Formats: sequence, structure tokens, C-alpha cells
Amino acid sequence: MIHEKADLLSCKKAYSVSLKHKLQKHLQLQSAAANPLDRRWLNGFMAAGFHSGLITLSELKLEYMKAHRNSYGERMTEAQEQQFVVGETFGSYFRL
Repeated sequence: MIHEKADLLSCKKAYSVSLKHKLQKHLQLQSAAANPLDRRWLNGFMAAGFHSGLITLSELKLEYMKAHRNSYGERMTEAQEQQFVVGETFGSYFRL
């Protein structure tokens, strides 16, 4: 039981580090791109983390907002924050 908890914490930490890197890279590429980038893979990665219990919806939103601030040097607007579509069961997806 103790090892299972340690393994879960290790998995959560690894997922969090990977998510931060992927978000930062995506937003940096997006800021330099003329057209919107395909986000399906990133959305799938976030959905998988949520469904496997590695991250909560509020943590996902917070990580995305932090990555946006780091990439663009400013906070997201209220309108941009509203772009997060979170259904009761994540049946929607993040529309980022």
C-alpha cells in the first residue's frame, strides 16, 4: 500500500513535469505561428491525465494559465479563460 502511494505520487509528478513542458512548447510555437496549431494531441494528453487521476480539472486550468502567462508575458483575458469547456464528466474537452 505504501509503495502504491509512492508510485502514484511519482506518476503525478512525472505527468505534471511533462504537461508543463508540453504546454510551454505548444504556446511558444502558437505565439510564433500565423495560424492556429492542431491541439488534438495536447487535449488528449490532458484528458488522459484527468481520467487516470493524475490531475484535476482545476489543476489543468491552472497549469494552462501559468503556461500562457509564461509564454505571452501576460495573464489570460476573461474571454480566453472562458474557452475552457469542462463538462461534468470531461465529456466535452478542453477547447484551448
